[in-house]
Parts: sequence; structure tokens; C-alpha cells
Amino acid sequence: MGKEYKEGVFVEIESSEWSVIDKGKRFTIFELWENLQNIDIHTLKLMSKGFIEVITGESLENHLKILASNYRNEWKEELWESVDIEEFGLNEFIGGKADAYEECLDIIKKYRVM
Repeated sequence: MGKEYKEGVFVEIESSEWSVIDKGKRFTIFELWENLQNIDIHTLKLMSKGFIEVITGESLENHLKILASNYRNEWKEELWESVDIEEFGLNEFIGGKADAYEECLDIIKKYRVM
């Protein structure tokens, strides 16, 4: 580390120094700086998407969870014996949509990186 910490002065640290800083009480505010000048556009787009999802809490997975939950709540198990064909058909459609969204969620969870 080498440099003495002073209020308002930025000190660059190496990743190996993190444990020393983490245990100390003198360093309380941190900023992450990264050189993104030579990063390819595909990686930059993926990083941006991830940051936006974390900041907003909106993601494909969250959207599918809401849809699956809403359709599952609308589906009525007792209607599988209904003699009213329209009522039966609509209920089966709703149940099928819930199943499909739940399967999509399973696929996303299976291949999630984090």
C-alpha cells in the first residue's frame, strides 16, 4: 500500500491488499474504478444489462415469476371436472400458461451463471 490515507485522497490498492483494508477501520468509503477502454461491445452490453437488472430489480426471471404466479393463482383445480366446456377450456388454458412459465423459470435457473 505504501501511502498514508488522508481524508479526500484516493489511494489505489492491489487486490491482494483487500483483506488488510477489510479488517481496518480507517478506510470506510470505496470506489471501484475499472479500465473499460479496450472491452469488446458484446461484453460491455452484457455488463450493462446486468447492472441495470440489479439497479432496477427487473429481469426476465422476475417477470416470468410474476406471470407464473399470476396464472397459477387464477387456475382452479376443481374445474378439471367442470361440465361447462368453455369454463373447462379456459381453466386448462390458464393452467397450461402457468406450467409453461414455470418451465421457462426452471430453464433460466438451470443455466444461470451467478
